[in-house]
Amino acid sequence: MDLIDLTGRHTLLAVGAPQPDASSTYFNGSSALKVLGNLADFYFENASFTVEVDIWFDRSSNTGYINSMQSRWLDFIDGQWGWAVGCSYAAEGAPLTNWQPSNSIPGQNGSDLAFDIPSSQSAFARMAVCFDAESGITRYFSDGVLVATKTVTFTYPLHASRLLLGATYSPPDNTVEYPVKGWMRNLRITKAARYTAAYTPEDFATGDSDPYWSSTVLLLPLVKQPPSQRVTIDSMTADTAPGGDWTTYDGSAGRTVSGSISATLIDGQAVTVSFDGGATWATATTSGLSWSIIDPGEHVTSWIIVARVSAGTQSGPVTVRSVSLVPPPAEIENPYPPLVTSEHAVRPRFMATVEALTRPLVRAQSLIAAMPAAFDLDVAEGVQLDAVGLWVGRSRYLSIPISGAWFSFDVAGLGFDEGTWKGPFDATTGISRLDDGPYRLLLKARIAANQWDGTRQGAVDAWSVMFDGTGVTFQIQDNADMSMDVLVYTDHPLDAVTTALITGGYLGIKPSGVTINSYTITEV
Repeated sequence: MDLIDLTGRHTLLAVGAPQPDASSTYFNGSSALKVLGNLADFYFENASFTVEVDIWFDRSSNTGYINSMQSRWLDFIDGQWGWAVGCSYAAEGAPLTNWQPSNSIPGQNGSDLAFDIPSSQSAFARMAVCFDAESGITRYFSDGVLVATKTVTFTYPLHASRLLLGATYSPPDNTVEYPVKGWMRNLRITKAARYTAAYTPEDFATGDSDPYWSSTVLLLPLVKQPPSQRVTIDSMTADTAPGGDWTTYDGSAGRTVSGSISATLIDGQAVTVSFDGGATWATATTSGLSWSIIDPGEHVTSWIIVARVSAGTQSGPVTVRSVSLVPPPAEIENPYPPLVTSEHAVRPRFMATVEALTRPLVRAQSLIAAMPAAFDLDVAEGVQLDAVGLWVGRSRYLSIPISGAWFSFDVAGLGFDEGTWKGPFDATTGISRLDDGPYRLLLKARIAANQWDGTRQGAVDAWSVMFDGTGVTFQIQDNADMSMDVLVYTDHPLDAVTTALITGGYLGIKPSGVTINSYTITEV
């Protein structure tokens, strides 16, 4: 089962096929859940307690004993004295649910108390029963509203062997009797009286956020939890130029991509991989903590691999790997064989020897000739750009991380071409290491600052050089009080990192003693 007790005190065993999803668990009239372990947690006896649960009747096709007066949403009786949350009547008319202390003592417990639920139920009914042992008062709440109080004395000699959800009884043959049909969520049992007056139902807290956490003995959201495992993307075949750097000359279909999983997958989980940046997904083959998949598509440009653990409609953290597709280096013409005289040029083995001896020299000469271009600020990448940064005097690492810039599917301004892909070893607090594009911009800013003549127009010209050809222009508003405002105009939405570099002052060019009040970015 992928349903868990957040207190860690109990395990769950499915009877039949209860159907959990991201919002609740559906009991189909032939299924239930058994809560096992630490059963003394539910022996209330004379102590305070609070039982809370959200329910929603499914009133379609209720036949036989489904949602009958003998059916129970929660049962801790099992033929012994105990307590239950049952169905008063749901097959026809307005359904009811009720609190049932099984050992009703005349003059003390009185009759079971029913909670009305509208016949046209359109939302979960959130019920709570709260017994305050100090005052001897039981309070009944429906959707946070106090609907009844009773003065009672509970003496529960409880001996149930399980807490059953979704039915009254489960025989040894793994069937259910007197089942309910409907949805359930947010079951919480606390050995303390949580409420004395009306309250606003909220999502259940855990740990220090809940003042009654130390008294909470069961917390079942009854929803599928998204996978927590992380995956790595470790290698791919056809990784040329050279292997291991995720740069390849070969974009043909059929490459194998493989990686690892942080923890064992459970039933219903799988590693899913996308080769188009998250648009479509395919299921990988797994073996233990390893996974692999064959990329079926041909790539004509650089692409992005995204991997995650999925379970139905839910998925865990994503891992991203960028693959650069580059043209293969052209074979360099060897100028030495044509210099061999005709007497020896006709001898194949001699010419092969000349080729073998001179080819490494030609390649070395070509490499040396390409070095200046490799360290050109406009085209340098990776370690070459880092070397340029050493000459300029600016590292790609930031002393203050840029927060709120990691890629996210559902956050405006952080989608594709806006957010930055988070690597497996990047901090969650923000970006402290710039990618090549933003780092190149930072280096241009340092160079421009070193060459700036100190004038306002010179600053505008320096920014124009930094953003040449990008559709971004700058203006400076001099406030004549030793302060200025920078106005930025762009013909497209700026990505999150570039915006942070501008507004954070990383690209600031200003006279000493002058403050910049604001950066205003306007899309035109």
